[in-house]
Amino acid sequence: MRWQDIYIQLQTVDCKVTIGLDDTLRPEDETCLSGDITQYLMEVGDSDGFITAGDKFMLYADNCRIDGIGTQLSWKPEDADGGFGAYFNTKCEYKVIEKASGKAIQSGIFVLQ
Repeated sequence: MRWQDIYIQLQTVDCKVTIGLDDTLRPEDETCLSGDITQYLMEVGDSDGFITAGDKFMLYADNCRIDGIGTQLSWKPEDADGGFGAYFNTKCEYKVIEKASGKAIQSGIFVLQ
């Protein structure tokens, strides 16, 4: 399977966003990332474009902010309606979804820390 054949879905109780390999961070938006990070989803290590056992990827966020509730990471791909934010120490669900079938090939829960 190729990396371009999947997308990542993040979800909390009241919010959901879908991020694919082609989604790029928008340079006009303020970001806390260095200039060489241009995509939300990037392979780490062997960048051959295929998913094989042991492959790793990094899912970058647009920004992080601290408000009266706590620290939050946020994502806002171009096609997202309003974006997605997740506070530290809260549960988030994730799914790795195959584009062709629309079915999850991996899913789980994580806590931002």
